[in-house]
Amino acid sequence: MEGTLRFVNVFAAAISAGTFLAVQAAVVPTVRLLPAKAGHLFHLRFDPKVDRFNPPLVGVAALTGFALLAVDWGDRAATALVAAGLIGSAVTGLVSALVNMPINHAVARWSNADVDETEWRRLRVRWNRFHLIRTIAALFALGCYLAAVLA
Repeated sequence: MEGTLRFVNVFAAAISAGTFLAVQAAVVPTVRLLPAKAGHLFHLRFDPKVDRFNPPLVGVAALTGFALLAVDWGDRAATALVAAGLIGSAVTGLVSALVNMPINHAVARWSNADVDETEWRRLRVRWNRFHLIRTIAALFALGCYLAAVLA
């Protein structure tokens, strides 16, 4: 049971962190260079596809992290690492829920014909800043979960 939990925990954390990292490394700089209407159109097409699987994966990583705390409370190093990973997962989820996803929902309601360049740029700067924070938090969580496996 513990081995399965660890596998699912690391797998979910790795896919979500990898997705955040790919967006940070490739999508963010690309969208930054696009005119507002093109960036908005890209966001409308790309974001719903990622939001189908990435938030649930962050949740699965956190849930299996809690389960691991219950199953493996005796190993202090692994327990501390999983607890730290949970903090990373929590930060990832909170930043997503409180900042990035509300921006996603707001721009999804815009008509592409009416995209305001200034407002788009303002929201993208905010979205990008908080995406970097959640990417770092997701990578931290993954590192902790992996280290717990090795502990």
